[in-house]
Order: sequence, then structure tokens, then C-alpha cells
Amino acid sequence: MNRTTEYLKYIDRKTQIPYTSGSESFYDTINSKIEKIEARLRKSLSYRETLKVEEEFATLSLETQQTLDIISVEGSNDLVLHFEGIKRIILMKLQGIERRLRALKDSKIGTSIDLEPERPQVFRNVEEVQVMEEENKKLVEGYNMEGYRLTRRRLLEVEALQDTIFQHLILQDERIDNIIDLTSKAGTYVSGGNEALGRITNSGRFFRRFLFILLLCLSFVLLFLHYYYR
Repeated sequence: MNRTTEYLKYIDRKTQIPYTSGSESFYDTINSKIEKIEARLRKSLSYRETLKVEEEFATLSLETQQTLDIISVEGSNDLVLHFEGIKRIILMKLQGIERRLRALKDSKIGTSIDLEPERPQVFRNVEEVQVMEEENKKLVEGYNMEGYRLTRRRLLEVEALQDTIFQHLILQDERIDNIIDLTSKAGTYVSGGNEALGRITNSGRFFRRFLFILLLCLSFVLLFLHYYYR
């Protein structure tokens, strides 16, 4: 029987649950797990084993903190103080293990301890790296082939587009030439029309002059006859 169990057995008998030696309290369970981790840390561990112990300690620390946060003690001041003391002792033990693990890890980093167990892992990693390199090579080849096909398809599309643009340019050139020819012919027709109108205008002027002279002559003849036979 430890001192904690003996103390809880005799204080505040009116509020405490009767002690039964067959049941284990939560702090006894936590304390036993802490002692197991401490016993493992006393041995000579490799870096990988230290990391494994650290992982187990992290799980235990989280579970302990959650358990201590959930539990609430109601009763006399002595009982509350006793629970707080147990809680502080557990947390101090966890902090001590955490410091010891940190120091142990720092001492293992950069050394060549326990290299033999790591060799199979190294070989396995080399094989995995070779497999990954082959897969990457296949991916790169597939990507290059797909990129080549895509580039070729785009080049063919660009070439077809250039042919279409060239054909449109040729058609536009033909249409422009036709427009220029029509414009030239229209100019020729306008020039001919202007010349014809000029000739017609000149001929009209000659006719009007001839008619004026003829009328003037007839007027003189009529005046002469009028004065001659009066």
C-alpha cells in the first residue's frame, strides 16, 4: 500500500468512497504508465527507439491532461488539496520525462549509434527510390509524348489557320483589283460622258448662232421690202 492510498483511506471518512484493494484508481494507472516509460529510458536506446518512446509519452501526456481536466473533486479542503498535490506530482513527473527525452534526442543527433538496424531500411529506401525514379521517368516520357502531340496538333491548327487567312487575303486582293477596275472604267465612262456633253453643248451653241443670224437676215429683208413697196 502506497502513502497516497493510506492517506485517502483515513481522511474524511464521511465523504470518501470505502477503500477496496481490488480496484485501481486513475492516478495509480497513470503513475504505473509513467514508471514504465521511466524504466525504458534507463536503458540504452537507439534514436529510433527514443522516437518511439517519445510518441508513447506524447499519447500518455495528452490522455493524462484530458483526464485531469475532466475530474473534479468535491469534499473537504484536505481532499481537494490532496487531489491538487497528486495532480502536481503527476505533471512534474511528465515534465521530467519530457526534459529527459529532449536531452536524450539531442545526444543521439549527429552520432553513428545503432547503424546496423538502419541498413535494411536504407536498402529498402534505395529500392523505393529506384521504383519512384522509374515511375517518374515513365511519367516524364508520357508527359513529353503528350506534350509533343499537343504541340503538333496546335501547330497543324495554326498552319490551317494561316492557310485560311492567306486564302482570305487573296480573295480580298481580287476584290480590291475588281473594285479598282470598276473605278477606272467608271472614270473612263464619266470622261466620255463629259466629252459628249461638251460636244452637244458646242453644237447647240452653233445652231443657236445660225438661227439668230438667219432671223436677223430675214428681218432686214422684210424691212427692205416694206420700205421698197410702200
